[in-house]
Amino acid sequence: MQQQLEVPRTPLRDHAVACADVDALLAVREGVAWLEVHPEGAQQLQPATWKGGAVSSEFHSRTRRLPSVRIYSLNDAPMVLGILGLVNAGTLLDLDYLDFCETSRLADFARSCPEMVEALSEDRARFALPAAHLHVRGDCAVLVQTGDHAWGHWLVDVIPRIKVLRHHLPDVTIAVSSALRPARELLVEAGISLRQVVFYDPAKTVLSADRLFVPSFVRFANAFSPLARDIFPTLSRRARTRDRRLYVTRSATPLGSSLTNSGEVERVFERHGFEIVSPEAWSVERQVGTFAQASFIAGEYGSGLHNSVYSARGTRVLCLQSDGVAQFVQAGIGAVMDQPTGFVLGRQVAAPDPSVRMSPSQRQRLCTVSTRDVEEALQDMLADAPA
Repeated sequence: MQQQLEVPRTPLRDHAVACADVDALLAVREGVAWLEVHPEGAQQLQPATWKGGAVSSEFHSRTRRLPSVRIYSLNDAPMVLGILGLVNAGTLLDLDYLDFCETSRLADFARSCPEMVEALSEDRARFALPAAHLHVRGDCAVLVQTGDHAWGHWLVDVIPRIKVLRHHLPDVTIAVSSALRPARELLVEAGISLRQVVFYDPAKTVLSADRLFVPSFVRFANAFSPLARDIFPTLSRRARTRDRRLYVTRSATPLGSSLTNSGEVERVFERHGFEIVSPEAWSVERQVGTFAQASFIAGEYGSGLHNSVYSARGTRVLCLQSDGVAQFVQAGIGAVMDQPTGFVLGRQVAAPDPSVRMSPSQRQRLCTVSTRDVEEALQDMLADAPA
């Protein structure tokens, strides 16, 4: 018979006690504590170019706020259910969206682990616990989240959070999702030893530890803490040159391109000396090595463009996406990597074949991009590019 767990809910921030430094955080042995390793801030970004209408107000709102970066500790029989259902002293601690932008939404929690979440109300939660239970002796830091099956989330969320932990708590064991096959290679590429890394399936396993650490995100919405300025260049130790132009296509992915006129768009980029690349089929070594040579990266919105974290400062980036998608993570990456980043917005269109199964977000991404807008955007960004 499957074991059930019913617990009260309360906001994490209501119970956490602030610590002045790492020694003070480590000295806490009961309750919940936190250490701020970088304060929050604000910025005002301007895209290098913007085609397809006026610059969206959502661009400014989603790239303005820079998050406070914190490390939390849970000290009373802590356990983790699903994608960061944190239970401490028999209470589910609700995560704040400002700290955990990819793990705080209850809808995401229930959708990612439907067999685990039985009931959620404003003040209580009931779980059906899986049979598998992983207990880590001593200190453990957990970094599971929505989307940790995706390459891009490892680049912009998971690995940067590990870097923060390793800087402040170098000896703690780290628990991450096993969902992304090349995760181990990505960590090794970033110089992170696998000796103290545990991979597990959060949808099927309860994780517990004697003491649990949880780092907040270095990203809030589409903006990154200034810490990312130092972290992203350490994701690879390869030399970074600037001698190739890359266009990242999604035509070879299972769902195909999000651009209804992808062939026309790719021909425009080919005329301007871009290589058409499909990095999702490549090894980690080939992806990192290729993007380390880029002087200009363009393509459809998604994980492939986030490979610009492996490129040199000054690399140009041009993102093509639907006007129905208010996601500008690439602008946030560009801000901390000193990579001028522009956008071409296409007109959102209906799926050509209604019978094809697509998520709402996938349908929002379908669009037709004006090749004239693409040409003008390239002219804008190539005009001041180094020879």
